[in-house]
Amino acid sequence: MTRNHNERCKVCKQRIFELLRAAFGDVEGQYNLNLPSKLEDYKGKAFYDNLRIIYKSLHDYRGFKDFVKTKTLPNVDYLVHNPKIIVEFDESQHFTKPRAIVLRNYPPNLTLGFDKDKWLERCLKLNKRDNDPPRDEQRAWYDTLRDFADIPTVRLLPEEAVWCDLEASKTEDVEWFKKLILSKLPLPIEDKSTNSKQKTFSIGLAFPKLGKHDFDHFNELLYRQTNKLDLIVFPEGFETITSANRGIAPEMISEDANVKAVLKKYVSASKNYNIGVIFGFQVDYRNRLTSGGRNDQYCAFTNPQGNSYIYHKHSTSRFNAFFDSNWSIENNLRTVSLNGIGIGISVCHDSYISLISRLLAKKGADVWVNTSYQNVRPNIWESIHLTRAVENDIISLCTLHRNSGKDVSNPQKEPYAFSPKGKIRLKDIESNKHIDEFAENRRTGKIYFFDWRDHEVIPFDPPYETELSAKADKLTIVKRDNNAIGVNKYSDSINLTEITLKDYFSPEVLWKHALQHLDKTVIFIVRTEKEEWQDKEDDVLKTIKGRTIEFSTVFVFLGKSDNILLSAYRSSNYKDSRVFYPNGFPITIDSRFLKGISSTCNISLSDYRNEDDMLYYKRIKEVITKIESQ
Repeated sequence: MTRNHNERCKVCKQRIFELLRAAFGDVEGQYNLNLPSKLEDYKGKAFYDNLRIIYKSLHDYRGFKDFVKTKTLPNVDYLVHNPKIIVEFDESQHFTKPRAIVLRNYPPNLTLGFDKDKWLERCLKLNKRDNDPPRDEQRAWYDTLRDFADIPTVRLLPEEAVWCDLEASKTEDVEWFKKLILSKLPLPIEDKSTNSKQKTFSIGLAFPKLGKHDFDHFNELLYRQTNKLDLIVFPEGFETITSANRGIAPEMISEDANVKAVLKKYVSASKNYNIGVIFGFQVDYRNRLTSGGRNDQYCAFTNPQGNSYIYHKHSTSRFNAFFDSNWSIENNLRTVSLNGIGIGISVCHDSYISLISRLLAKKGADVWVNTSYQNVRPNIWESIHLTRAVENDIISLCTLHRNSGKDVSNPQKEPYAFSPKGKIRLKDIESNKHIDEFAENRRTGKIYFFDWRDHEVIPFDPPYETELSAKADKLTIVKRDNNAIGVNKYSDSINLTEITLKDYFSPEVLWKHALQHLDKTVIFIVRTEKEEWQDKEDDVLKTIKGRTIEFSTVFVFLGKSDNILLSAYRSSNYKDSRVFYPNGFPITIDSRFLKGISSTCNISLSDYRNEDDMLYYKRIKEVITKIESQ
């Protein structure tokens, strides 16, 4: 839809006004919000300290003190009255070094109607300078105040469309424009003047009976316990929906009539009980493009204000979000906010891709929700989720386990949540009993909850040392005469990479190394000093199993003089890990299950639409870049 076009085209700005009016009704151009422009006028506001830091950063940049010239904020480009939003058209003069400075100082929980990372990149690329200093500082400050306003600010770019080519009289143009605006709208809309995290925030995890995902049952529970929860989470595939349009693209599933009908049910629950709701749903694409087809997995978030967000699973699915034609970090990897708490969402095997939870945490998630259901082993899944909690300093929760075996007498285990300290004890919402007080075959059909701030944690039990398998295909890690570390065989399929302990806790660093050697298994040698190891050893023990599972490899921790502190590797097809404490080199391990990062990725590359695996890796690398820029 875009081509080279003069960004100062007056017809474009008029056309945007006409499109806004056609899409939303009551719209005013050049609207005066009557907001103060002086820093001191915001004293007493919850975000004053943020503004003070931003103002100081602008002052310190070039030393200009008096760049605020007016008592009130200049007019905004457009004001939409329903929903109440500001719309700004950001021409190139907005993308300056001062604007980049303030964007870097925005708090992570500030909801924005634009992609902050994209705006920051554009600032660095264009690096515009006004001939009348300090106009750049002034413009950056005024844009900041609009972004912090109680009314959300949506920002448009000249190159997003040839705006004057669009017609407010054409239904398809208006619909496209409306979707663009709504896709940028922060979710949910919150009053930033009171955007402070509340003292309590209770999260409930629905634990259905096997094969009986009954919304009505849980609706009754919520009705009886309506005041106890802020958020309720239902597992992966809790709803099964047959697509009304068998030819609809997975990335457009929010437009499907049957999906809309189910979503409406949960929006109603959000409003009725004044809580946020997250639920997993699968869409039946049978006979869609292939004979038989497969279900595709999503989860959705709704809030009491009627807002919703649909997340598309990024791995191990017939239709993988990384291959969606409109995939972007802004569209597909969003955080949402509820009562001041940032929430990130994913589905099942997405938990193995640590970059997803890492990015969401960087974008302000306090809680990471992974809707999961079947064919998972509790001990493995727990290792993964504890790792995510520790490395991101967040709450990591998973809705449900089901044994993959055929033991019908005990088919399910429990939902769970982890803090960086360990496993959180969940309580039944009706009896207030802890989940471990119920027999395993008596745990289903209940809602278990915990408080985000105030909860009991089961003390972490460090992994015990395990033995080398008698069936091992033995590979030896050796220290050579020149003090270099190497292996005794398979050297052409193995890459030894040395990293720091800080790198070990940075998934983006580990993934970057692994992606550089897709045809090999990267073995990580982690070097650390005594004091650093003493400080972080507990966190290493909490995460080492999760790390070996995710990267399907070996980690060796070395102290000063190459003394070996700890080693671990993936030890079975079921993603078990062997943890041990070698006395020194050589280190003998079982190489049969060292499949490298390809073990995590390959199952996600079978997307029906996939023509080039490199698209998957390209978008993985985009996520890494975004993480590093946060």
